[in-house]
Amino acid sequence: MVEPSNALYVAQNEKFEFETASNVNVSNFVSVTLTGEDNYKIWRAQMLCLVRSRNMSGIIDGHTGGRSREIIEKYDNLFKGWILGSLDERVLKLVTDSIPVYDSYNSRGRHIWGMLNEYYGRTKYYQDNPKVNDAATDLVKIIIPEHNNDNTELKKKLRDVTLEGRWWKAKSILDNHKDAATEAISSNDNTMLHLAVEKGNNYFLEKLLNFIQDGEKIEKKNSDGYTALHIAAMVDNKYAAELLIKKRKELLEIEDNRGKVPLRSAYFRAERLNTFLYLVEATENAQIGLPPDISHPPMVECPDDIFAAAIFMKQYALLQMLALKLIEKIPTLVQADFALRQCGNNRKPFQILAFGGGITLTPVTCFFPIKHLEKKRKEYKEAEQILELICKRFSSSGSSDPNAYFDPNAYFNTGSILEAVRLDVVEVVRSILHQDSRTIGCKNVNGHNVIQLAIVSRSKKVYNHIRPLLECTESYRSIQDSTKNNLLHLAGRLAPLTVLSHTRGAALQLQRELQWFEEVKKLISPTEHLAENSYKETPEMVFTREHADLVKEGEQWMKTTAESCSITAALIVTIVFAAAITVPGGSNQETGIPLFEKKTAFILFAVCDAISLFTAATSLLVFLSILTTRFAEKDFLVSLPRRLIIGLCLLFISTAAMMVAFSAILFLVFCDQTPWMLAPIGGLTCLPILAIVTLQLPLVVDLFLSTYFPMFGKQRSD
Repeated sequence: MVEPSNALYVAQNEKFEFETASNVNVSNFVSVTLTGEDNYKIWRAQMLCLVRSRNMSGIIDGHTGGRSREIIEKYDNLFKGWILGSLDERVLKLVTDSIPVYDSYNSRGRHIWGMLNEYYGRTKYYQDNPKVNDAATDLVKIIIPEHNNDNTELKKKLRDVTLEGRWWKAKSILDNHKDAATEAISSNDNTMLHLAVEKGNNYFLEKLLNFIQDGEKIEKKNSDGYTALHIAAMVDNKYAAELLIKKRKELLEIEDNRGKVPLRSAYFRAERLNTFLYLVEATENAQIGLPPDISHPPMVECPDDIFAAAIFMKQYALLQMLALKLIEKIPTLVQADFALRQCGNNRKPFQILAFGGGITLTPVTCFFPIKHLEKKRKEYKEAEQILELICKRFSSSGSSDPNAYFDPNAYFNTGSILEAVRLDVVEVVRSILHQDSRTIGCKNVNGHNVIQLAIVSRSKKVYNHIRPLLECTESYRSIQDSTKNNLLHLAGRLAPLTVLSHTRGAALQLQRELQWFEEVKKLISPTEHLAENSYKETPEMVFTREHADLVKEGEQWMKTTAESCSITAALIVTIVFAAAITVPGGSNQETGIPLFEKKTAFILFAVCDAISLFTAATSLLVFLSILTTRFAEKDFLVSLPRRLIIGLCLLFISTAAMMVAFSAILFLVFCDQTPWMLAPIGGLTCLPILAIVTLQLPLVVDLFLSTYFPMFGKQRSD
């Protein structure tokens, strides 16, 4: 047993040696870039010098020298970096294309080293007799020329044509070397079948399977024990799986080096749903590829991941089919109600359904045949069906005795309903509460139940749903947490950043916070308004402390917006005032009446110029009033947003009127005899109007809806 002090010294020494190796300037050792067979020997000799100088020869031959696993992984990644950094673009692409997709992050440096040697060196390695070499070189490999150069060249050609998917070239080679169709052609013993399946060259695969007469030969494994069907399951190549099973059904029962059949390879990769479903359907006895204890949900997590992946990708129809197929093919799952109870036991799929619900579970009210909306509506209906099915499974597992003791935190739906409340997915909350209203008492790790969590998380839809219940139940309105915070204390806390980010600007964010605080204040009794928590803080004190920074940010945002708009308004006032006193076309010198007074375009100019002047001047005064206000917390509720709405609307009107006035006088002076010029002038007039409306209208709409349309309303409680 290694003494602790000695082990610490070894670890520190290993760390120091690795840091020294990682700081080496590779260009001092490897001065050439590997471009191919021509300079491979030079590149290899330089790279070996670098590796030996850092005592890293064991990375190539697999002799670790007692180093820890962690440091070996670091050395291996360093060695891979040295190799890949010294290859030219063509060779680098060849190497990366040859690394399997399913093993691109696990491929070791010595595998890449051997691959390059196989491509360009045409050599093989063996470890020399230690009696001949001294101790310093016992890890060095001796290069022996490869005698079978023709065989190596053949493998290289077959590998290239397989990766390129050119069957006609492959067939011309295989006609003279029929056995090569199922022989290993890469460093990890992949055959042409493996490479074709991995790259998705299904036409090539189909022709190759037709060429191979002996079905047993397609059972060939690579160095990891994978057959071509294993690869198809890993990369989700369903069509390749169909071709392979049609050719050789026995592939379904062949295990890899870790004892996994192809079905299990897809099973442990939850995102490979299409191939997994096909393999379940194609397997005569589905249990050969699934864990024997699959009927015990706590012992297995991967079915949970499969359902989670289906829900996350919004494949609700696929999820239903998956559940039905599993129950149909695996009778033991019927008793356990695995297909949907698994979602409840581990909760992850149900929580992801809540997350997906926040995006797709939105009522679609448009009945026009728009493809995008039709897709949304379909997803919504399918998600509702899955949600209803899951909730029914939950309800069937509960006690039928209404008088029996009920522990909310032991209920299946605890994590699901709390996650749904946090994400404000009212459909999920409504369904669970409809099955059992007692789940409203479920608590999270902070001790907050559904009501408290809805307020803390600012879940507007969920709060509106349970609001009627709060109004008629005194015990719910007076609940407190472990630090004696009542509902108003919780409303005084700052909303989560994810919620605040959904609102435009700090001023609107503060307005939303004030609206929540005022809403909860109306809900609870007046005596609770001045109640103190364990820290001797009233709800008002909590709100002021939590929102101090937001008030400053809101003030800065409001001032910046008002200053920018006031500058624009001042420029408009200057322009339209100058245009008003400088009459286009001149005036009668005797009467002072404009010469174009009878022209329609001139009348339009005069009216629009006056409107622009008056509205711009008014908006300028409104913005100045914003800049001189006190910016108290309560001002952000109605006063400041209302002023900003008025100022922005007047600014829109003044801008539009100014552009119409300019266009009218432009037409009058230059285009009176050419009516066709009206179209381009009108189009150019709309350009700045559309620009300001497009950029600022969303802000005005948000301000108007937030100020004059309350977000809290009564909903019927189920």
